Amino acid sequence: IEDAYILAQRLGGLKSRSSIPSTLQAFYLSRLPRTAICQGLSRIASDLIVSAFDTPFQPGWVDDRYGPLGGPWGVNNIFTNLFRPFMGAIFYGQFGYLYTFHPEQCSDQEIERLVDEVMTRHRVDAEATWAKAGMMSQEDMDKADGREGSGLSFRATT
Repeated sequence: IEDAYILAQRLGGLKSRSSIPSTLQAFYLSRLPRTAICQGLSRIASDLIVSAFDTPFQPGWVDDRYGPLGGPWGVNNIFTNLFRPFMGAIFYGQFGYLYTFHPEQCSDQEIERLVDEVMTRHRVDAEATWAKAGMMSQEDMDKADGREGSGLSFRATT
């Protein structure tokens, strides 16, 4: 998706067809490092999860496909437990890099408007679904429970 976005921007800014080959070459060279890193990180993570980690844990008497080294004393299980304290930082770094592509920067007002728009649309859709299913709306449940608002931010009215 990132490549499509960047390619559309670059091709959309062209003034003549003669500059297409050089634009495609520049696109290729500029995107190569990021795409190689993303693919490499994904491949390493996939290989580790499939081959090295014992996920999900299965005791040897439940799943003996790893033979006598399976279960709690299996190599994969020991490896998983040794790396468990570091997995949060590893995943944070990996996904932090994978999700750093931001083609557009939004202002605080735009973000607030988008969040309000999504939350309003969600509430309207949820209320319609509740009504269709014959259930009480969130507003009716709040009134019945003596609350104003809902979720973690509700305030008692009594």
